[in-house]
Amino acid sequence: MIVIDNLGVRESMSKSPELFGNTWGEDIVSSAGTGIINFLVCLTIVLICLPLFALGEIGIGFGLLLMFSGIALSVLFFTACEAVNRASLYYFAKTGEAPPMAQKLGLEF
Repeated sequence: MIVIDNLGVRESMSKSPELFGNTWGEDIVSSAGTGIINFLVCLTIVLICLPLFALGEIGIGFGLLLMFSGIALSVLFFTACEAVNRASLYYFAKTGEAPPMAQKLGLEF
């Protein structure tokens, strides 16, 4: 809100509850959906890496490296997705329309 509307912290904080009240259901569903998909991706990464642990010391080292790298990338990706979701919901709550890029791609809110 601060960046998009060029408002100060105080003004943004006073408007935030009103906008959240308009889109609380969408916010919860999008956050839960993103979280569930992130969990499933991380679970898949762990399940793929588990057989590597049976290969001895090198397998354990490579498996841990692959697992932590994959989980870190997954968390980074889904954190970015969540930020895009929140920005889109803010735009929707503020204007009542889908964001311009969503309209261009034919996505409906």
